[in-house]
Amino acid sequence: MTTVRHPKSTGTPAMAFPDLRHDVVIAVDDTAEGRDAIALGSTIAAVTGAEALLVGVYSAPMLPGVNSTEVRSQTRAQLVRLRDELAPAAVITTTNDLSVARGLARVVRNRHAGLLVVGSNRHAPDGEAAIGPRARQLLERVPCALAVAPRGWQLHDTKALTTVGVGYDGGPEATAALTFAATLARNAGARLHARAVVDERLWAGLGYPGGIGTLAPLDYPAPIDWQAVVEDEIGTMRARVASAVEGLDCDIETDVVSGLPVAELRTLSRSVDLLVIGSRRWGAIARVVSGSTGEGLLHGDTTCPVVIVPRPRTPSS
Repeated sequence: MTTVRHPKSTGTPAMAFPDLRHDVVIAVDDTAEGRDAIALGSTIAAVTGAEALLVGVYSAPMLPGVNSTEVRSQTRAQLVRLRDELAPAAVITTTNDLSVARGLARVVRNRHAGLLVVGSNRHAPDGEAAIGPRARQLLERVPCALAVAPRGWQLHDTKALTTVGVGYDGGPEATAALTFAATLARNAGARLHARAVVDERLWAGLGYPGGIGTLAPLDYPAPIDWQAVVEDEIGTMRARVASAVEGLDCDIETDVVSGLPVAELRTLSRSVDLLVIGSRRWGAIARVVSGSTGEGLLHGDTTCPVVIVPRPRTPSS
């Protein structure tokens, strides 16, 4: 693996940077995982100049003996306590819904939020980011980026974002992730580390020139050197990455490796403060749907916050 340092641009950026000053919506409940979300969300809001919005979703169905005003007051009091303790600069709001995911998604849409922050699955090991059932529902509901805080992140001695990692594969989703990550790194004064992974599974079983599933080699005059093919693909990807980061106004380094994307990005997560990945292109609506790499990263063993960026909008989105 060769790591390449790229000089910080002093000219016009090659891509349009997104405005990350929109609200950072933080899903709040009185659990350790909710506190992790507050710690991460308020950190990101501080470096982007966004407003941190603590959201409490309460359920007060219209049933005899249920006082919705009292339930809302209790939820608001909890938010005030957590805000005063963990995020004094944040604002708070409550919303009533039987579905927490639906309530959060509604607030995100109404506030045109740029990021929604949630805590990890409560069953995840300490120090790891893992998606829970509620966050999984949000993946299909919210149009903005979704951040998952590792368990115990609130207890970190330092929560500064000094290095932002991003996975890049050349697709439009990866470009959106790179744009988001570069903007965050620039605002935070952080270094950006972009990693591209040539998926070794594409070449597994290709010992036969006919490709996967071929029962016998075709009548080629000479065997194909598949290692050379992989090296050629790495060279091609290295050129694509260099072109993609050209003009980015932040301190950036890149590397291209071969292996399993999930494993290589998990390795990257151990040396960065936050990891950004693009969502999978899915359907006609620009939503956050993680795809196999995102799913793998959010099943645990990822040791920094993970941000999943929605796929770019198309004219039909």
